[in-house]
Amino acid sequence: MLDIGPAQIESVDVAIAESFPARATARVRGFLGDGCSELLPIEQSRTGNEVVLTVQRSRPAGVACIQIVAAFDEVVALQGTFAPGAYRLSVNDVEITFRVD
Repeated sequence: MLDIGPAQIESVDVAIAESFPARATARVRGFLGDGCSELLPIEQSRTGNEVVLTVQRSRPAGVACIQIVAAFDEVVALQGTFAPGAYRLSVNDVEITFRVD
């Protein structure tokens, strides 16, 4: 049995590619919590100018694990293209805004 929960997010940055139409990537950094935890595939949804990334980790339930902080650093291609304007990106409990010119 697995215990699944949100990963701790340390920082989120967005890079806009110089393309037309514009595309974007998000760099997500954070921590998993212990030596048994593994990062699950990052889920993504988009509605209008809001993009949501859900970053979760899994670990075996009821198992004693070494208490070592495991870091992760992932780059995620954001779905679709981005017209000029302001956007909001939510990654677990972290929200940032970014602008496409």
